[in-house]
Amino acid sequence: MHAYPYQYIETTGITTFVISDGKSTPIHFTENSCEKALHSLTSLNWQVLYPNANNNKIFVVGRLHSNPQHTPSGIAFSKSEEYFDFTLINWYITLPFDRAIEMPFPEPYKLEKRITLTPTDFKPPLDEAIQFQYSTQQVAEPDRKHVAQGGE
Repeated sequence: MHAYPYQYIETTGITTFVISDGKSTPIHFTENSCEKALHSLTSLNWQVLYPNANNNKIFVVGRLHSNPQHTPSGIAFSKSEEYFDFTLINWYITLPFDRAIEMPFPEPYKLEKRITLTPTDFKPPLDEAIQFQYSTQQVAEPDRKHVAQGGE
C-alpha cells in the first residue's frame, strides 16, 4: 500500500491519474476498492477537486497494479488508451487546501484557503440532496401536501 498524488483531468478520455515514479499514470479504480473511500473521493465537488487534484494536495492510498490495461477500441469507441488498475483503500487532502469561490460573470473564480471539508464540499450537498429527493417525489406524486410531508 502506498500514497500517490491524485490528478483529475476533465477530458473525454481517462480522467483519473496518479503520480508514480515522477510521471502521470492513468488509472481505473478496481471493484475491490473501498466503497466509502471511492464514493467520497468521486463526490468531491469541482470547487475542491479542480484546484487541488493537480497540485499534489489530494492523495489516494492503495495499490497501483503493474499490468497495463487498455480501454475498448472499435468503431463505436474512441482510440484505445492504456491505464493501470488501482485498488483504493483511502484518500486524504493536505491542509490547508484551496476551495474555488464562484464570482459573477465574467470574473474568474477566486480561491480561499480551508482547513476542513464540509458537507457542501461534496456533490450533491446535503441540502441539495434533500431537495432532489423531494423533487423526484414531486414528479412521481404531484400532490404538494404529500411531498411536504416527506412522501409518507
